[in-house]
Amino acid sequence: MMRSIENLENHVIVSGYGRVGQSAVASLQNSKRQVIVIEKDAGKAGELQANDIIYLVGDATKDEVLQQAGIDRAWGMLVCTGDDSRNLFIVLSARALNNNLYIVTRSVDAENERKMRRAGANRVVSPYQIGGQHMANIVIRPHVTDFFDVVTLDGGIELGVEELVVSQSSLLVGKTVGEANIRQETGVSIIAMLRENRSYIPKAHTLLQAGDELIVV
Repeated sequence: MMRSIENLENHVIVSGYGRVGQSAVASLQNSKRQVIVIEKDAGKAGELQANDIIYLVGDATKDEVLQQAGIDRAWGMLVCTGDDSRNLFIVLSARALNNNLYIVTRSVDAENERKMRRAGANRVVSPYQIGGQHMANIVIRPHVTDFFDVVTLDGGIELGVEELVVSQSSLLVGKTVGEANIRQETGVSIIAMLRENRSYIPKAHTLLQAGDELIVV
């Protein structure tokens, strides 16, 4: 197990293998992302091993456990325990060990979101809030919800939504969306662009720049 962990790079660390953590790990595996789980309950080791998941039994609030999980080489971390105070401490510890880590944490109490962000979380998620919003969307716009569930959750072969960053060396730099002819060349459609923390729908005359984040179907 330790040899497998030592070979991990640009992986995602998932802290907590409860219902939320299990769902997150399944989605990460579907996207072919390397994953390691840190779970405090040794009783879940058999389940993790049976599902062929790289794991550590330990306390993610401890620096040595995070270091064993290769936090200095990791790309991101999902903090999924059901205890907000514990999640807050894990976020603090993880941010101190890797300033470039992309951290997403669960928050049971919406009032703790600001604290989580101050501690170093990039995004804070409330499963109950998201679940309620999703149920409401199914009632209000069922077909739209079904469509986005297919392209973002089900890993459908025909359709998929991805986000791509235009690199400094990309042939797209300096071209307009129309000149790049991306749809005809690749079959990919740009549905949104993020630039300098602003998102909008690009037009044919929009000039592509290095660092642009493209949301594509």
